[in-house]
Amino acid sequence: MTAFQPINSKAYYDFLPTSESACGDIWLGLPSMGLFDGPVSGIVISPACDLSNFKTETITFLPIIPIRAYFSNLAFLPTLRREISERFRSAGFLSRVAWPEPGYILPRRELIDDDLTEIEACLANSKATKAEKEHLPRAAAGLRVIKSTSSPSLASLEDVALLLGTKWSSVKTELVRNSHRPDLHFLPKDFRDGSTPSHLKAHSLVLLRYPVTLPAEFLHAAQHCLPGQWDAFLKSSDGSSWAHLQGKSDIPPLKCLSVKQAFLADMLSRFTALFSRVGSPDFSRSTIEKYTLEMEHD
Repeated sequence: MTAFQPINSKAYYDFLPTSESACGDIWLGLPSMGLFDGPVSGIVISPACDLSNFKTETITFLPIIPIRAYFSNLAFLPTLRREISERFRSAGFLSRVAWPEPGYILPRRELIDDDLTEIEACLANSKATKAEKEHLPRAAAGLRVIKSTSSPSLASLEDVALLLGTKWSSVKTELVRNSHRPDLHFLPKDFRDGSTPSHLKAHSLVLLRYPVTLPAEFLHAAQHCLPGQWDAFLKSSDGSSWAHLQGKSDIPPLKCLSVKQAFLADMLSRFTALFSRVGSPDFSRSTIEKYTLEMEHD
């Protein structure tokens, strides 16, 4: 009987990808085209048939962010809103935060600060109730996580864990098993021996809703430019389309890893399923309640 072999980064990645572009390549220092503050890591998803022999003028990639960064991303904001509101209701606390609609717009920072100040004063009061002592620290943790969404600093995982409480363990498991959300895909960090530096230094998530397309020439040049030539290449390229790709660094993007086909296929199938589904408008809350009541009489 064959012994069970645990899956690890050595089974997951090819640490010596080819010089030619391929589906599954992981790059560091890619331009985020305004989706994020600065360059990002990304995984190429353009079909192999397009990439072979430089047949296409564009290459598409999906951004990769550390799991910790996900909690400071707008994608996590609806969960924050739901959990914080629940804590406030349980504590009987009247929040000053007005949540803008739609749900992916940040509330005003000064109102968050007002709530944090009032929570601190409430908890310092000797007459604070049991519900306030239990739920307000968790709400405050959630408010601090929201503040990280609009700042360069990342959310504290201690705050995320405090806010989610007993849900935290299951959320971590769901992220690793790709069952938390259909638009996230887990990538394990790149464990290497001490002689070789890691490139994917933290367990990360591929953002399936954020495809970015670049000129194929951009990545081809990044692969073949010598040190010190990158900025000169960008400035010498014809057309204004290169202007937004110029940065302060003379270091080109770096291809560092490639996801092996056994694992890449799953990510690609989840990506295509996300965008190929047709779907339909959701029922309103009142309609759902009406239909569930009617089921009892059918």
